[in-house]
Amino acid sequence: MTGLDGCGMMVELSNGKRVEISNINELTIPPIDGVKVWISYHELENMVSICMAGEIVKIDCISER
Repeated sequence: MTGLDGCGMMVELSNGKRVEISNINELTIPPIDGVKVWISYHELENMVSICMAGEIVKIDCISER
């Protein structure tokens, strides 16, 4: 999503929904386009994004798939 103004790396879920990661710099696995991972996350309320392409979430756990 880096082609859209204000957007960075997003995660596309298996249901097609996209989420914007708030804590991308804290992840133990570096984000790589096209790599499938398992994640658990929680949505952050009252957060606004310039990107507006998905919910803003905080990744709680990430592992290779």
